[in-house]
Amino acid sequence: MLDKGKFYGCSNYKKDSSSSCDFTISKTIAKKTVSTELIKEIISGQETKVISGFKGKTGKNFSAKLKLNQENKVVFVFQNNDPKVKKHKGKSITK
Repeated sequence: MLDKGKFYGCSNYKKDSSSSCDFTISKTIAKKTVSTELIKEIISGQETKVISGFKGKTGKNFSAKLKLNQENKVVFVFQNNDPKVKKHKGKSITK
């Protein structure tokens, strides 16, 4: 993964090329800057620890874990008792 400014991309990333990798992860997710260490966890297929400080569309703060889904999109993972599960579960948050 290479630092591409506002996001991380594959080493052979090219936006409009069909023969290159187009996988990216935004550095900012739900108005929270995600550290390089967390990006590495996500890319390796791990689920992160619970991260606080995400901000929803209505401006409310929430906490969640992050992971890659089967389509290689970063998604929120909520605890079962979190009232926001239905609102945010499985929402794609990549660039």
